[in-house]
Amino acid sequence: MKEKIVRFILQGRFLWLGLTLLLLGFGGWRASQISFNLTLTALKIANDPEADFTDQFNQKFGQLFSQFVVAAIESPQGLTSDLLQRVDRITRASQEISGVSAVTSLTNVNDIFPDAEGFAIRPLIESVPEKSEEIQALEERVLHNPLMVHRLLSPDGNYIAIYLDLDRGLQREKERRFAVERFEEILEEELESRYPFTLAGVPYVESQYSKLIMQGLRDSTLLQVLIAFIALFIFFRSFALALIPLIISGVSILLTLAVMELLGYSITIVSSAVPPVVMVISIAESTYYIARYLEERGRGLGKSEALFEGLNGVLVASLATSLTTVVGFLSLISAKLEMVRDFGIDLGIGITLSFLVTLFLVPSILSFIPISKSVLRQQEPSSFILRLLARIAHWNEHHTKTIFGVTLSLFIVALMGAPQLELEQKLTEEVGANHPVRQGQKVAEDHLTGFLGAYMSLKSSEPGAWEDPAVLRKIKQIQEKAMEDPSVIKAWSVVDYIEQMNWAFFEGKPEAWKIPESVRPIALYYILMESSDLSIGAKDLLDSDHQWGAIVLTTRDDGSEPFLQLIEELKKYASDLLGPSFEVRFAGDGVLANRGNIRLIKDMIASFLSSFVMVFFVMALIFRSLRLTLLSIPPNILPMLLIIGFMGYVGISLRIGTAIILPVALGIAVNDTIHYFMRYREELRGKDGKDKREAVAAMRRGLLGTGSGMLVSSVVLCLGFLSLLTTEFVALQHMGIAASLTLFVALLADLFLGSALLVRFFTCEKKK
Repeated sequence: MKEKIVRFILQGRFLWLGLTLLLLGFGGWRASQISFNLTLTALKIANDPEADFTDQFNQKFGQLFSQFVVAAIESPQGLTSDLLQRVDRITRASQEISGVSAVTSLTNVNDIFPDAEGFAIRPLIESVPEKSEEIQALEERVLHNPLMVHRLLSPDGNYIAIYLDLDRGLQREKERRFAVERFEEILEEELESRYPFTLAGVPYVESQYSKLIMQGLRDSTLLQVLIAFIALFIFFRSFALALIPLIISGVSILLTLAVMELLGYSITIVSSAVPPVVMVISIAESTYYIARYLEERGRGLGKSEALFEGLNGVLVASLATSLTTVVGFLSLISAKLEMVRDFGIDLGIGITLSFLVTLFLVPSILSFIPISKSVLRQQEPSSFILRLLARIAHWNEHHTKTIFGVTLSLFIVALMGAPQLELEQKLTEEVGANHPVRQGQKVAEDHLTGFLGAYMSLKSSEPGAWEDPAVLRKIKQIQEKAMEDPSVIKAWSVVDYIEQMNWAFFEGKPEAWKIPESVRPIALYYILMESSDLSIGAKDLLDSDHQWGAIVLTTRDDGSEPFLQLIEELKKYASDLLGPSFEVRFAGDGVLANRGNIRLIKDMIASFLSSFVMVFFVMALIFRSLRLTLLSIPPNILPMLLIIGFMGYVGISLRIGTAIILPVALGIAVNDTIHYFMRYREELRGKDGKDKREAVAAMRRGLLGTGSGMLVSSVVLCLGFLSLLTTEFVALQHMGIAASLTLFVALLADLFLGSALLVRFFTCEKKK
């Protein structure tokens, strides 16, 4: 059966090359259409009841935190007429941006003023003041208004804010990025470098992350290709042979992205790892076949015979490695997060396509490439790599106890570092401290209201409950309780507007800034509020029945665990204070994203464990030997434990970008083990397994046969992942460091620990 498949592949080489050219045209077109989804919605947990509640809440009140961008304009001299005029022009121009629903600043916001008839709601600034005393009076008014200070103007008066609200339906990353970039252009044009500014907000972070990921993947891919080509050229001593794995990886990536686009998948923070992973696996598998082909040519076989024997020799191992890798990644479909499920499916598709492209295209291309004598000399025992492998085999034979001792020591070191691993996720931690995203976050959190947070939903069982002064005082108490937490920047609700209306009604007397004592004025204030425009969200905080309202909390980006702990504590406090007549829940995409962050980390750990079980179950079916399967576990579990310990020691937290390392590293590292162990058993077959000398000889021949492929593929993989250090996106940097270290340790584990285990424990194959 295997021989028939090999002949079928070799006989259709012209067909496979032509078909590849057709697929490349179609695949390139479809791949170029793939979209990015770096929004908070990508982190929602599937079938999460909290997600359904947030959807209901958003339909009722809007979705503040995932839809606005804030520009913080710095002015150490405080408000000036020139600055206000520029802000006014920016506000007007930004309202024309496609996809923008509203723009809010000091120059267009409405406010509550004392009036002869009680109070009036009118623009804070009718026209931009020019006199210094008018500007000073304006600044004092804003700074004494709790609803505006920290939101539209910093408490020290040195930062003025402009808020850009995007349409709710604007969900595509490209559309949101266009609106953000146009807003930034308007700011640059109007401020003319005279007033420094920073941007913050979830859409801004998303747009920056998408640019960094695209730029990082582009730059690292180019560097990966260059590194791989140099390494392959040094190993093969042939320009043409060095190009083949790169061609295979390019075709595999293009087809993978095309299929992803056809199936409706997007590039997320997690799936951004798909192209580099498909690339390195494609290079590794094609390298194994080329190395085996050259080995057969070095034995004196002609081109046709070597193509046949080479493909015949690696077919089962390549199928086994692809199958175990695909099964491992497809185990991710059990995850609760759709992002993780999609990642597993995407990689499953990518590895399958890589296997097929390698299987059909590598021998087809090789059949047209002449092999020079200098290339064949690399297959002679005197070549550097074969001499190195021979020395490793000799060392393994005489230092088995040392290998086991070092392995045990490394296990202990890794286990000591593992408890130090932090499970944490912050939205803006994927860039350096000097990146505009982090600078914008710092300004927004230190001087304004920040840009992250949640809605505390307070729904009474009785209509009109929010008209009760006692209820409003309790809601005010909840806000004050929230403000006691250092991570909370600001908390507000319609209660704050009621207090200001009461102040204005009583002619601006300071002592009147409070909640009225009776229901009647409160009901009147609501009527006036609903019939006017306060511009900064008063009507989006309470329904028309005065039964369901919300407290807005803005928080610092302190991580998912502290955030979720905070809202649980506030939920309990509010429930106890308001009693059973109120349903207290939290809503907002930020809440769902933080729940998703924690779920993602748990999913990745659980998926790694399940993929570990599935991978070795498949290996057991392939090896058809329980002992050989058990011996393959230590060389693969050691790299995983070491990378966990390493991350714990150096302070790399397990989060969105780094949680994918474990299943990815396992899927790649196990390939070398399969190739080596299957070759060892092939060399041992027919020999007296009880004779240790035969086991040592089989180990030596197995290393010499597969070691070249293991070395060159691992070097290419490690250097390729290290190329991710060129990106500014920290998640990709950490993935590059961790993956390269894991694969390097996996190579050493296979060469030394795997060899020692085989020689010591797998010496009982029956003579055939």
